[in-house]
Amino acid sequence: MVTVGLPADPAEVVSDEPVSRALEIEVLEVARHVPSEVRVRLITRELGEQDEDPDGPDGTDEEDDR
Repeated sequence: MVTVGLPADPAEVVSDEPVSRALEIEVLEVARHVPSEVRVRLITRELGEQDEDPDGPDGTDEEDDR
């Protein structure tokens, strides 16, 4: 699976809720060394969205108790 980021639409840059878009491409079938069937999904995410995970990216608490 390959994810390709798409450039921002200038009209959305000035809007109150900017979004990020990407294409997610999955090769389903190959014929003669060339993808003959693919699945493409448009992934849209608001830029203000954040995962509300209290743990750090490695799964540990970010606070340092010394």
